[in-house]
Amino acid sequence: MDKDVEKVGQNSVSFDAPLIDNEFGIVMNNHCFDTMNAFHLLYPELPKSLNFLCSILTDYPNYWSDKVTENDVSEWTYNCWDAIVTLDAAYKIEDELNKTGMLDLYKTHTHPCSQVLAKMSWAGILIDVDKREEIKIVTNETAMNKEIPETILIDENISRKYPLMILIVMIAILIILIVYYIDLGRWKNETKNIR
Repeated sequence: MDKDVEKVGQNSVSFDAPLIDNEFGIVMNNHCFDTMNAFHLLYPELPKSLNFLCSILTDYPNYWSDKVTENDVSEWTYNCWDAIVTLDAAYKIEDELNKTGMLDLYKTHTHPCSQVLAKMSWAGILIDVDKREEIKIVTNETAMNKEIPETILIDENISRKYPLMILIVMIAILIILIVYYIDLGRWKNETKNIR
């Protein structure tokens, strides 16, 4: 991609840039702004989806509800609207970052760090399976030999008291397991390719 042209995207640091690099070998040069990360810096408590940004930052209509995935023209029109709304939102978010004094923080810390974290996330990590099993055995043995303090015993009625919290924890654990097994599979495939 032309390194002289600045690139702006929505969740493009974590998704689009690594995807087109990994799948097509195209490196997104001069990727200067990610609306999702920049908006999160301004308002960490608010949603960061493009439809949310569109609804609060622009006057564009709800274009995403008209998308028909089986129709190429509809898909292309949707993609064009995405690009227009993302750029419009980027201008407004950048302006607000500047007014709040956080533009420098975004450009010198948030954006560069998110690019590194995205690359790490896509690359995965190598796992020493034997060491993991050894640690698991030692941890289980240690846990079995300890008495659990009464202060951390779980109340049998916890599911009635905190159902949403339990659901969130269960979903988080599930996501961690899925990511772990996806990364493990990617690592196994990469080691096969190396051999």
